[in-house]
Amino acid sequence: MYLLCLGDIVSGHTFIGPFASYNEADNYYIDQYEASYELYHIVEITPPIAEIEEASSIPLIELNEEKSSSNLDLIEVSLLKEYGYSVGHSSSYTTSERQKILQDFYSAEYSTSVPNKLKLEWGEANSVQRLERMASNINGNISLRYAQRNARDSYKYAMSQWYEDLGFLNNLSYTKYRRNLLGSIPRQEIVNFITKNR
Repeated sequence: MYLLCLGDIVSGHTFIGPFASYNEADNYYIDQYEASYELYHIVEITPPIAEIEEASSIPLIELNEEKSSSNLDLIEVSLLKEYGYSVGHSSSYTTSERQKILQDFYSAEYSTSVPNKLKLEWGEANSVQRLERMASNINGNISLRYAQRNARDSYKYAMSQWYEDLGFLNNLSYTKYRRNLLGSIPRQEIVNFITKNR
């Protein structure tokens, strides 16, 4: 696969993008908006075989048979947890391993074991909706544990990791969509508690 880097004839700026047609007589490209561009250079972006294999090896999002066939309130099911994401002292994951799980979950397709209700709630792979739902789930965990005053201190390590992962998701969203996630920032009093106890 190749991508053309084209130069804007008017402003002289270059950008990466596709082209619609080529005017051989005048030697420039015309895009769908009928703007004219000179060819700057061609970049080959075919990913290596290893990258293709890695992308296709991302595990599917699945529910175990008991949960997928039961009549339980599916709103209570966290697909992130089902996918293996965990934090706190009981989790053996490093920061990079946790965030690799989040990255894979963001790009993962659903297996047939996941009900349509959950698919609609969590959104399609590589979508803004998926990122927003992931952030909402993690932020909800933080708020829930913070509200448990008697157990708050025992969860401060987990809350710190959740907060760190919210930052990761927000950076991912900004990199891909140039937007911050609506559900990625806990209340200020919670942020103060987390940062004070790091």
